[in-house]
Amino acid sequence: MDDVVQAIKAETDTLTPAFLKELVHIQGPTLLRVRGLVKVARPWPKDGIQRRCYGQLELDGQTLSFRIDSKPFPTEGERVVIKGALHLNGKSALEIRGELDGSWLPKDRPTQPTLPDRIQPPMPLMQFLAEHPVTKLGFLATDTAWGDICSSSGLPAIRQCIRSYPSFTDEAEFAEAIGALAQKGVAAIVLARGGGEELSTIGSSPIVAKALIECGLPFYVAIGHSDDVVLLDKHADQCFATPSDVSHQISRIVNTRKKLAADMSSVKESQERLEKTETDLAHSQRTITQMKAERDGLLTQLQGVSPQLTKIAETQFNDSRSRRNLYLGTATVLAALIIGASIGVVHFLTPIGASLAANPAPSSSAAEISDRNATTPNCLKTTGDKGARGTKGSKSDPCSPSTSRNSANRPHQGHSAHATPILKSPDAETTPASE
Repeated sequence: MDDVVQAIKAETDTLTPAFLKELVHIQGPTLLRVRGLVKVARPWPKDGIQRRCYGQLELDGQTLSFRIDSKPFPTEGERVVIKGALHLNGKSALEIRGELDGSWLPKDRPTQPTLPDRIQPPMPLMQFLAEHPVTKLGFLATDTAWGDICSSSGLPAIRQCIRSYPSFTDEAEFAEAIGALAQKGVAAIVLARGGGEELSTIGSSPIVAKALIECGLPFYVAIGHSDDVVLLDKHADQCFATPSDVSHQISRIVNTRKKLAADMSSVKESQERLEKTETDLAHSQRTITQMKAERDGLLTQLQGVSPQLTKIAETQFNDSRSRRNLYLGTATVLAALIIGASIGVVHFLTPIGASLAANPAPSSSAAEISDRNATTPNCLKTTGDKGARGTKGSKSDPCSPSTSRNSANRPHQGHSAHATPILKSPDAETTPASE
């Protein structure tokens, strides 16, 4: 291992830190004048003589080391100006080396206005657009920022907003423009400007911040780029990275509100239909309840009159049964009479037909029979009839010349149930058999 290691000559092949620091050159003027407050002053004696003084200067929160190589030396707490060049000290820190050039007095800075407290709570842009239309926004914007806002928003209504274009390099003029815009009836103010130089003239101006707070309107700040932070951002109701960002937010909020309004309208219609359905259902339920109550009342009344109805029904049933029995009896009697009459007629006509067939009358001609029928309209009339032709005391039927013969040949029927009934003419008088 040692055989392959080459010996390095320290004197020629390596550099010391001090030599390296001497090679570092800081770009800038060869001779500088730096002012500050002496925080530390340490004289460095050599051979009992103070030949140098080391210390630190501080101004605006920043510290710089110094080395003074000749008298006079500064003292702590003194405001001094050191003239010299920049170097790196032994601690690799930036250091100015030179001589004391004098002292300095601080200038009186203008008194910054005290910012008033915000009375109203911050109102985000979404809340503002929920309560006001877009046209209630007032814009303090440069031409470039206004063009970006109008083109990126896509909202025609935003072009109807009031816009003022004051100078973004004069804070006093800008503060006056804020008051004038608030008098035009706007409900909020938007400050819009792109990045670039002199951004803090308006963005970090206490005068502008005071004017915005005192106008009493919500204000929104869109100044610079996304990495720029100004004083107005800390006091605004809401701040945005760029003018395009605020226009996108306005467009998104407005479109969301429109969609939400449409959804709410649909929900309202659905609720109205639901309420109508519930009302109809409640009405139907009331109707059903009334019908049930009426039904229960009718049932109660029916139960009250049920015994009477039962009695009436039984009475009507008995009456109808009696009438039916009466009808049946009457019909039976009539049927018996009709059947008996039919049988009597048959029995009465059968012997006559037989006798006529056995003993025809030779002396009787058709003309005589016709005359006899014309003379005697009712052949069944008895001898006791007081008609135009009959003679009282005649015992034989003129229509039957052989009455005695037929009577002798006819069997005696007596009081049989099949006795032939005697047929009468409606206007005839019947002579008793004894006559």
